[in-house]
Formats: sequence, structure tokens, C-alpha cells
Amino acid sequence: MELVEADNVEKMMNVEKLVEIAVKVVWQGISMSAAVSSLAEFAITSADEH
Repeated sequence: MELVEADNVEKMMNVEKLVEIAVKVVWQGISMSAAVSSLAEFAITSADEH
């Protein structure tokens, strides 16, 4: 019985880690998108000035 409980706890921890990693990946994707967007806007503005 304890082995099953320990196995369930381990699975829950793995799920939590996967969720944490997924959130980080999504957040980095959003941050990268914002950075690229800002960079593109800067490039366009800069090109317009010259």
C-alpha cells in the first residue's frame, strides 16, 4: 500500500515539475515575443528617422 502511495506522490511531483517547466517555456515565449516586437518597432522608427 505504501508503495502505491509513494508512486502517486512521485507522479504528482513529476506533473508539478512538468507544469512548472511549461509555464516557464510559455513565459519565455511571451517575453521573447515582446522583445522581438519592441526591437522591430525600434527598427521601424529608426528607419523612418533616417
